Amino acid sequence: VPGLGDLKNRQQKLQELTNTFTFKAEENTEAARHGKGKLLKGSDVEKMLTSVHATSEEIAGMGLWFNRVKRQEGLCYLISNWSGQPVDRWVTVRSSGKQAAWFDPMSETIGKARLEEATKGQSKVYLQLAPGQTLILQWYPDDFRLNEFPIWQTSGEKIPLNGEWEVSFVKGGPTLPASFKTSELKSWTEFSEELKKFSGTAAYRITFGKPENGVGVFRLDLGEVCVAATVYLNGEKLATLTGPVYQTEIDNALLKENNELEIRVSNLMANRIIDMDKNGVNYKKFYNINFAANKRENLGSDGLFTAARWEPLPSGLIGPVDLIPMKALLTSPEQKNEAERK
Repeated sequence: VPGLGDLKNRQQKLQELTNTFTFKAEENTEAARHGKGKLLKGSDVEKMLTSVHATSEEIAGMGLWFNRVKRQEGLCYLISNWSGQPVDRWVTVRSSGKQAAWFDPMSETIGKARLEEATKGQSKVYLQLAPGQTLILQWYPDDFRLNEFPIWQTSGEKIPLNGEWEVSFVKGGPTLPASFKTSELKSWTEFSEELKKFSGTAAYRITFGKPENGVGVFRLDLGEVCVAATVYLNGEKLATLTGPVYQTEIDNALLKENNELEIRVSNLMANRIIDMDKNGVNYKKFYNINFAANKRENLGSDGLFTAARWEPLPSGLIGPVDLIPMKALLTSPEQKNEAERK
């Protein structure tokens, strides 16, 4: 019972209540009937759940994180892939409806999910999820007109975007470094002592010709990025990417004979903090708060946190940067005809 008020009497009432339940042995558990339901008692939770047909979601066993919410339209899943491995397969979910739609919150893509009915109350859904990617699956009781959510497959050899990159620094500190050109992508901390201290945003620009491959879509793969990137093609913003996989699709119709690709990369504040702690700059301006160190190696002479002994963190576009020809697997006749016309 909660609290200490009238404790003895309330404990007695609780005991009287629990004594009204009579548990009898059942398969893998003990059960006490009560009204239209029953209470289960046992040490093996999985067997107890199985006995009442409360089976788990398949995606839980795949190392995927998910949250399932019942909405007015139908069940809604938020699925995130933190398994470290790509997912590209049919999965069974414990829900069903007339149709379902995928929503990609990062790219703002929406499309009809590819479905196969498994059993009553369950359905098979085709799931393609990169490491770190999150998708939303929403079920609906009625049919709707919507293009299929794209399931991508590579359709040719990747095209490296090699050449000379122009690197300019847009904002940040402690100083704004001068622009430079390089044909070797690596952490900007390796180019100068000034850049070891810099935290902020740099713009990487390169020009390239339109690939001769006649596919309708290319996947732009930025390789390694530290740590967030915004992609522009010919002056138009395509996507903001936060990783851990830095990829976005480019429709072939957006490509010209000559193209300018700009990738604006922002690193973390750590390198700036390292420099400030080394030089005794007071940035810990918090009212009535001690900036304590979680690890002993980060303990300063004043007993507070210091990053003065840290090494600079990798920063910027490290690559390699590639264009990968892609094709979408289509099943609806309308989309197949549209793809053939293109």
